[in-house]
Amino acid sequence: MNDLNHQNKIREDMKALSNFFSSEESHGIKVIVDEREKDSGVVEELELLKVNIRYAMLDVGDYVVSENVAIERKTTKDFSNSIIDGRLFNQAKNLKESYPQPLIIIEGEDVYGDSNLRPNAITGALISLAVDFYIPVLFSNSQRNTAQIILKIAEREQLKSKKTVRVREHKKPMDIKELQIYLLSGLPYIERTLAERLLSRFNSPINVFNANIEDLMTVEGIGKTKATKIKEVLTRPWK
Repeated sequence: MNDLNHQNKIREDMKALSNFFSSEESHGIKVIVDEREKDSGVVEELELLKVNIRYAMLDVGDYVVSENVAIERKTTKDFSNSIIDGRLFNQAKNLKESYPQPLIIIEGEDVYGDSNLRPNAITGALISLAVDFYIPVLFSNSQRNTAQIILKIAEREQLKSKKTVRVREHKKPMDIKELQIYLLSGLPYIERTLAERLLSRFNSPINVFNANIEDLMTVEGIGKTKATKIKEVLTRPWK
């Protein structure tokens, strides 16, 4: 199949997909939209479909349609750029870590024709999303078509599966400093501020554990009662 026939086939498939969607009202469907998507054109189409929009600064995804499903929208140009600068797979990782059933919509006429990358690079990225991250990729030929896809997914989640619409926070792994603070915050009377003071004074958690009562009392906010209790917890035998 030559390129012209291939593009015509894509257009025919997209037209058939578009005809599948109805323009009926959305029956109270809610979608949480990232603030940065306000001017995308998709939001305007969602509003025409009577979708209830709520804006939020989303850490992960562009559209949240249920507690399980978040959607990342990319134009064909942005898709290729995100491969080049490495954003794509980082976004895919965050999506998968945050939502059980994420998906990506690529919007445009031709994901291969709108890219400066070799076709093999585009195909490789699509395969990686499907095989490595288990994230489905859907294709849309217009902003309206994207809005229709989002609506249909939202209807399935909210009306059929009775899922609530909720943003899941992406919990970034704590770095070593945060883990050290978390560790010391488990000691009696020690909250974050005192944990940071202890680390400033003793430089590491092990030095805090090995410090005697008098040394602990040199830290602002730790008197004899607190210091004694800390040492008791650290040194009393389990049995």
